Amino acid sequence: PENVALLVKETGDTPELVRQSCWPTLRVDGRVDLASTEEFQHWLQRKGLVPTLATPAQMWDATFLVYADSVLKLRQREGTP
Repeated sequence: PENVALLVKETGDTPELVRQSCWPTLRVDGRVDLASTEEFQHWLQRKGLVPTLATPAQMWDATFLVYADSVLKLRQREGTP
């Protein structure tokens, strides 16, 4: 109920619409759960909101995360915060 109320406040949508919506999974580490994103696209397509589905390569570029991981690993080896 708290999440629905928050989303209603932020989106201006009705509680019914918020409950019926398909919300993609978000991860704390910034990585994308492509399976849930693909499910979301299929939902959009069934609703007639998108004509074609994006490929994983069109939706996601991990370049920044690969770089960030390398910086974090280097800092961990060096003992730098």
